[in-house]
Amino acid sequence: MLGAGDFRIAFDAAPIDTRRSVLREIIDHVTVSRGKASGCRPNVSGVEIAWKLS
Repeated sequence: MLGAGDFRIAFDAAPIDTRRSVLREIIDHVTVSRGKASGCRPNVSGVEIAWKLS
């Protein structure tokens, strides 16, 4: 996937198991804060991603 010309296109085309594996390698943890409900739309401002640095 890293050798692909466009990572996003390769990621979107990859099987879900491959996408999960990639995300497990680059994300340390995700914190979701409670926020005000806004109908059926998620409140993404309360989502914080901690990336693995090495």
